[in-house]
Amino acid sequence: MSIINRELIASSTQSAFDALAQLSQIVLESTEQATQLSLKTSRALLDKSVASGQSILGVRNAQDLGALSTSLAQPLLAQTLDYSRGLFEITNKTQASLGKLLESRYATFRQSFDTLVDQAAKRSPTGSEAGFAVVKSVLSATNTAVDAAFERLSQASKQANALAEAGVTRLSEAVISSNKAASSASESKRKAA
Repeated sequence: MSIINRELIASSTQSAFDALAQLSQIVLESTEQATQLSLKTSRALLDKSVASGQSILGVRNAQDLGALSTSLAQPLLAQTLDYSRGLFEITNKTQASLGKLLESRYATFRQSFDTLVDQAAKRSPTGSEAGFAVVKSVLSATNTAVDAAFERLSQASKQANALAEAGVTRLSEAVISSNKAASSASESKRKAA
């Protein structure tokens, strides 16, 4: 009798293949989303650049150029912020999907390995119970450590995401505030002229 169950090995191999397929799907989806965002942003920036070039050609004096430069810079900054926010969202979604996949695959692996050890223990010669008890004890300690590591990683990831989101929100507020101030200043200059 074989100590190792061939069906369990085949099942584990199929599980690994499925995990690889899921990983590939997650990576391709996030790449597709990032590419679409980049293309959308590039098109918008090209359109704005053409319109900006037309506006610059219509400038007749230095005062108009100053007002125009302010009005052209603000939408570009807002567009850049939107692009960054979009990439941030794609990254967070991908990270969450990969984390779930990793936890799921690890749980499956752990269950399969525990089953393998149990089957090997049942088929082992008399007197090897102490050795298998040590193996099971080591596996239990390893599982506890890995579970704790997953939890710490998850908490650190959530904290990093919260900090990044707060930074993006503050930057968005600053851009909006700056846009309002620049628009008000440009309007005041035009009225004064």
